[in-house]
Amino acid sequence: MSAGTTTPSTDSPSLSPVTGWCAVLAVTLGIFALMTSELLPVGLLTPVSTDLGVSEGTAGLMVTVPGLVAVASAPLTTVAVGNLDRRLVLGVPAATLVGDTAGWRVAFAAVGALGLAALACMLVLLPRIPPQRTIQLRDLPAVFRSNTAVRVGTGTAFLLVTSHFLAYTFVRPLLRGDGVSGDLVSTLLLVFGVAGICGNFAAGALLDNHLRRVVLGISLVLAAAMALFAITDLTAASSAALLVLWGLGYGAVPVTLQTWIIRSSPGATEAASSLYVAVFNLSIALGALLGGVIVDSVAAAGVLWAGCGLAALALPLIARTSAPPRG
Repeated sequence: MSAGTTTPSTDSPSLSPVTGWCAVLAVTLGIFALMTSELLPVGLLTPVSTDLGVSEGTAGLMVTVPGLVAVASAPLTTVAVGNLDRRLVLGVPAATLVGDTAGWRVAFAAVGALGLAALACMLVLLPRIPPQRTIQLRDLPAVFRSNTAVRVGTGTAFLLVTSHFLAYTFVRPLLRGDGVSGDLVSTLLLVFGVAGICGNFAAGALLDNHLRRVVLGISLVLAAAMALFAITDLTAASSAALLVLWGLGYGAVPVTLQTWIIRSSPGATEAASSLYVAVFNLSIALGALLGGVIVDSVAAAGVLWAGCGLAALALPLIARTSAPPRG
């Protein structure tokens, strides 16, 4: 690949420990706001569809459209920012609770304000982060064509993320359809979120020596969780147990597959990562879109079986591939 290089700036002032931790918290706030805005429609799908007078499948487009925007913006932003400063790159249950008590419009407005606050904090607290390389648009397909491990990683991401959002986008109507009280939905989403955090840390502790096995385990857990969700008579207790299993599996997906991509492309990390982000968001959009079609035309439970099948397809892809080595 032909890509110009830039020398990182060394004139950024060193941060005091307090400022450093505040900068970390600012980035955390930004991620919190980003993920909450992306997934908030999942928690408020039924109220929004009711107020707008559309089907729940159509309301799922609230997940599809932002995903499609992100598909285009991820690679284009990586190229467009060029030599610019790289600073210029538990939420869903809480926002769902706000939506249930104060209305879904208030919840969306609150997340928007949170995003603006996160941007202000990062601009003030983060040091300058100059790029190490200048990425050109042709670098993105080049890293995909020339690197088998990147192709396997992005393919696995496509299958697992599509399978998850195909079903999870409609988890609220699935729960309500089995008689779970609407008052419990935000609590159950909190259970899922906490399990996701645990899955993230558990996977992180295993990735150094067991990256391939973790990806295989994630695929099995997601497929099993969706199948069990489809065949189980859902109560508050059984829903919580299955959402713990599901959350443990999906919570491990981002850190695991991002690690796979980074290890696969030590000389082209930004290009491979932007490609991965584009595929990740395409999967979100496609999963929600397909799930909406299935919910409206077949049955809500159909999304669980479709998601289970896609997650299972990742198993042979990973089983015949060696994990990229540690850098």
